[in-house]
Amino acid sequence: MNLYLKLKKYCIPKCWNRNVDDDSGFIIPKLKRAPKYWVLFDKRIIVTHYYKNALFTIFVVSLFIGIFQCETLPAYYNDSPSLLKIVMWILYGFFVYLILRIITTDPGIIPKDKFSDSLRRIVTEDSLLMSIATYNKNSQNYCSVCHHNMPQKTIHCKRCNCCVVELDHHCKILGVCIGRRNYYLFVMMLFVLAILNFISMFISGSFILKEFNMSERSEWINIITIKYPFSMALILTNMLAFLPILYMNILHCQLISYEMGTYNYFIYSLEPSSETRLKKWTFVRMLRNYVKLFKRPTPPSLLRIGYISDDKLSSIIKN
Repeated sequence: MNLYLKLKKYCIPKCWNRNVDDDSGFIIPKLKRAPKYWVLFDKRIIVTHYYKNALFTIFVVSLFIGIFQCETLPAYYNDSPSLLKIVMWILYGFFVYLILRIITTDPGIIPKDKFSDSLRRIVTEDSLLMSIATYNKNSQNYCSVCHHNMPQKTIHCKRCNCCVVELDHHCKILGVCIGRRNYYLFVMMLFVLAILNFISMFISGSFILKEFNMSERSEWINIITIKYPFSMALILTNMLAFLPILYMNILHCQLISYEMGTYNYFIYSLEPSSETRLKKWTFVRMLRNYVKLFKRPTPPSLLRIGYISDDKLSSIIKN
């Protein structure tokens, strides 16, 4: 009984369910293999089912940029400097562009349009024990949900229900996987967001302090609640978001220096392995890896290529 429970826990994929009407004791495979994304415009644009998260993020940032440009900046400078306004609009536009690129770029999804003949036979015809034996034999590079062999550094995303090459993590805020093909865009987006947050927080904080110094203490509540309520909400939000944004930038600077993804880093932090060792963080290595990250060519989308053999898939990813 204990052996059966262990096999059920570790070896039976979640997409396999027992058929209630079947008394033979076999597991009838119900293949829930549909990925949670849409392929548009001749497979040039990939949109996940969680695109609303990214649209909400754009809406929130647009709201705070509008408050900063329309209330805080004109009130802080009697004659609002046009150069700072232009810089903020350019950074905001670039930030929105990066988000749209991230959520519409294929992160490195491995297509699962077809089964190879051998895997089709194992999954749909043979017994459960044979499927378990195949899974154990390829436990390092076999996806038990998609039922295909995976190249190295490939992880299956449960939310998007697909395998992604060099999956860094699944970003819940943007609702998209961050993989090999859009990771550099994600790093740029974090950097631009940090600049926007710092400028907005610094000027908003200076503006509120200036108003407090120019007025009596009895008028402070009036300034916060009636005169400039949106600017006060802006500075509080920026202060709350400053540390998380700074942490994300520092974390990915470290990961780029370590040459390790977010998912693998946290797995290593929870369960350190003697086989995996972190490279020593150095500023020079970080800069060198940053240059490599932005200089390396973007690999072709495997979704556009279509179904390919395992050998050809490995050669494309290596090259």
